[in-house]
Amino acid sequence: MPKAKRIPKLIGILGDVGQGKTALMTYILYQDYLKGNNVIANYSLFFPPREKTEIHKMSFDEIHEMFQSGDEDSLRDATLALDEIHMGGDARLALRRLNMRLGYLAAQRRKRNLDIYFTSQLKLMSDIRIRKLSDYYIEVYQVSADPLTIKFRGVHPEDYVSVTEWRYFTPSQYHLDMYDTDEIIAEAKT
Repeated sequence: MPKAKRIPKLIGILGDVGQGKTALMTYILYQDYLKGNNVIANYSLFFPPREKTEIHKMSFDEIHEMFQSGDEDSLRDATLALDEIHMGGDARLALRRLNMRLGYLAAQRRKRNLDIYFTSQLKLMSDIRIRKLSDYYIEVYQVSADPLTIKFRGVHPEDYVSVTEWRYFTPSQYHLDMYDTDEIIAEAKT
């Protein structure tokens, strides 16, 4: 009997402004990177170099251009991180091509072997296809600013019922230096 293939995840990380969403997502990406997964993100990551493991920064417009040029096969066998997903997949712009392509990407994550993580302040800010395809959300609240400590739990995407207990995370300065918390995520022009 063939070994069951792992189904890649689509996970949203939600919380108010400045609660630690990107800090938590960056930590998750770093764990994947240490396991040998390539990482693609729409924000700058400063992970230490590793052999045979790559980090690519790719804006929403560059993702759109990959689909336009037929080069979307580059989005395979990796972990994709979309900080502030509403900047490229806004719920109010559902018929925009990029929204549709992000939905296609989410629907094809198993075939592409692509884990996808995204952040947003509100669940309803992101395109409905992304919301419907999400495996679960991680709800994030800042407990302390100095040192940064957040509590988080997994919740079901439809009814928001908790699927995990509350957990606490205090990233070290080493992990906080792996991204720029003040980097502006550009709105997609396409």
